[in-house]
Amino acid sequence: MQGVARYCFAQENERIAARFDRCRTLVDLENELVDYLQEVAAQRMSTYRLLAVSFGQQAALPECTDACRSQLTALTDALVARLQAAGEIDPDLTMDACRTSIFCTVTGGLIALCCSAGSGDALPDLPQNLREALHRSLQAPK
Repeated sequence: MQGVARYCFAQENERIAARFDRCRTLVDLENELVDYLQEVAAQRMSTYRLLAVSFGQQAALPECTDACRSQLTALTDALVARLQAAGEIDPDLTMDACRTSIFCTVTGGLIALCCSAGSGDALPDLPQNLREALHRSLQAPK
């Protein structure tokens, strides 16, 4: 199971790295995150449900999740630094605040998409709501 989890996390981090690399503006980030969430929900959600169930039945995989988290944190920090230097993200926000905003948007979006898929209820405003929440939490003052 550890090998499968490590492979899945590595694949996701590669996808995220490619998406983050394309971001030059806050709007780019908003669009990339929403597109990524919709892609995960449409194409890979069943894989992650299986992993979640398996993790719940086995001992935690700290070395695997720690490595994934470290890599994801480094990717996010590089993105935030680039967007802050470009004046796209409020320079007064700490790295932790920016990271929290991005991670909360992704987590909340995934939860909403899972609930929507599970119940069959469409959430047509979700993509725009996620973009707006991220924008409001990170935007640089005008």
